[in-house]
Amino acid sequence: MTGRIDDTNKRLDDARDGLTQRMDTLHADLVSRMDSNNERIDRFFLTAATKEAQAKIERRLTYLEGEMGDIRQRVAG
Repeated sequence: MTGRIDDTNKRLDDARDGLTQRMDTLHADLVSRMDSNNERIDRFFLTAATKEAQAKIERRLTYLEGEMGDIRQRVAG
């Protein structure tokens, strides 16, 4: 009887170890995926912020070019 209990305990220990290894592997995979997604999100927001800043500069440049045209007309007239 003791031998059967020991065998059962051994199988349970092996099963637990296998599950622990699978959980560790899964955890590492999930962390890796999350890190990858976080990098993609960071790049997206950086790109969006850069595009917004560029659009703001372009609007300001268009405005200033218009102002320069008005000044030139006043000076010429």
